[in-house]
Amino acid sequence: MQMISSRPTPSRFKPKPPQDAETPAVPPRNVVADVTATLSLSQPTAKPSSEPALTSFQQRQQRGSVLVSLNEDLELDGGDQAAKGPLSLRVIDAVSQVLRPKYMTERLADKVAYLDSRIEEFAHELEEQNDSCAAQPLHIASQEESVYVGRVCGDDDTSFSAAPGSVFLEGSLRHSQGHRVQLDLSHLEEYRAFPGQVLPVRGVNPTGGCLIARQLVAPKLLPRATPASTNSAGSLSVIIAVGPYTTSEDLSYEPLQELLKVCERLQPQSLLLLGPFVDADHPQIADGTCEEPFDKLFTTKVLEPVREHCMDHGTQAVMLPSTRDVHHEPLFPQPPFHLDGGGDVVMAPNPAMLQVGPVTVGAVTTDVLRHLSPVEAARSQRPANRMVSLASHLVTQRSFYPLYPAAPGAVLDTSRGAHLRMACTPDILITPSDLTSFAKPLLLQSCTPAVHSDFVREQALGPIWCSKKCEDALY
Repeated sequence: MQMISSRPTPSRFKPKPPQDAETPAVPPRNVVADVTATLSLSQPTAKPSSEPALTSFQQRQQRGSVLVSLNEDLELDGGDQAAKGPLSLRVIDAVSQVLRPKYMTERLADKVAYLDSRIEEFAHELEEQNDSCAAQPLHIASQEESVYVGRVCGDDDTSFSAAPGSVFLEGSLRHSQGHRVQLDLSHLEEYRAFPGQVLPVRGVNPTGGCLIARQLVAPKLLPRATPASTNSAGSLSVIIAVGPYTTSEDLSYEPLQELLKVCERLQPQSLLLLGPFVDADHPQIADGTCEEPFDKLFTTKVLEPVREHCMDHGTQAVMLPSTRDVHHEPLFPQPPFHLDGGGDVVMAPNPAMLQVGPVTVGAVTTDVLRHLSPVEAARSQRPANRMVSLASHLVTQRSFYPLYPAAPGAVLDTSRGAHLRMACTPDILITPSDLTSFAKPLLLQSCTPAVHSDFVREQALGPIWCSKKCEDALY
C-alpha cells in the first residue's frame, strides 16, 4: 500500500489533474478509507519520564548480604558515642612527609642496604637467642649441621621457580659477603618459600655451593603493642572500607555516600578508609574525560563529606592513600595525603600501623597477596587455607611487603624500605586483594587477618564482613 501523508499539500505544490476525462478528480472512497485506517493504527507518542534512571549501584543484587563473617555469635553494639567515651587513635609508625620523593633516582646502594638490613635483622636476633655468632657463612663448606640465614631468591632476580636447582639463598654482607648458594628443599616435608623471604635454615653445606635444608627455623614474632589507654566503656566499634568508592559509570561517589549512611545508622567510634579515592584506573580518568581537577575532586567528593560526618556524629576517621590515587605520589611506601583533615580526620601513610583504642591494626592498600600468590613455592602434607598462609608471611617476615623483586606496578622505593617494617605484631591485619574475600585467624595464633576485596567492616573485635568492591556495598 502506498503511504499518503495526513497533512494537506499546499496549493502551489498540488499536482495538475490528469487530462484523461475518465480519471476521477477525487480519490476513490476506498483509498480514503485505507488512509483513515492507516492513521488510526499510529501509536501515541510516549511522554518522557521525569524520574531519573537507576544506576547500576542502585540496582545491585547483593544489597544487605553478608559474604564472610568471623565470631558471628558476638552481637553488634552501636550505642551512643557519648556513652562510649573518647577513642584513643594514633599512628604508630609514619612515613615522613618532609622526605619528598625523587623519581628515577633509586640507587643500587639503596637496594643493597635494604635487602642486607632485612637479613641482618634476623641474623642478629638469632645471635641473641644463642648468645653467639649462630649464622654460618653460606659459601664455606661444612659437613656439620649448622644454621644459616639468608634471603630466598632465584638465579638472576628476574624469575623464581621451585624446580630443583632454581632456588637460591643469599647471605648478608657481614657473614657471607653477599654470596649465593643453591638451596635444596627436597628433603623437607613442608615449606613455603618466595623470593625476598628471609629464612633461618638448619642444614648442611658439604660443597660450599649447595645448602641441603633439614629444617626451616620459625622466626620469632614481634611483640604486641602496649596500648596507651583502654576504652572506658569496654567496647570498640570500627568500620573499615577500601576503595575505589565510585562505580565505573561515573564519579558521583554513590558507594561512599551509602557508606556514610551506614555509619549514621551504626554510629561507629572510628572509620578507617583505605584508598584508592581518585582511582587512576577509572575509565573517565584513564581516558582523560574527567574535567575536574583531581585534587578538587578528592576534596569536594571525599574529604569534605567525611569530615562533615565526623563533626556531626563524633566519629574519628583515618585515611590511607593508595598507589592508584592519581592525585598523590605514586610510590610505595607512601607518605600521608598533604591535606589537613582537621581534628577528626587523621591522614596516615601506606602502609600504616594504627593504635585504635586497645587494638593494633595493620593496614596496607597494595595487593600484596595477589603479588605473592604466583611466586610462592609450597609443599604441605596437611590441608591449609592458602590465603591465610599468604597473609601469615607478612607477620612472620615483619614486613607489609616482603616480596623482592617487587611485582610489576608495585612502584617499590627501596630507599624508604624501612617504613615497610612492622613496628609490632598487629591484632588485626587489613590487606585488600582481588583474589578472594575472607576473615580468619592466622595459623600463628597471634594475629587475625581481615583480608578482603575492596570493602571490609569490623566491629567489636569479632565480626568482619567482606565484599568484592565498594560498589557492591553490603547495605
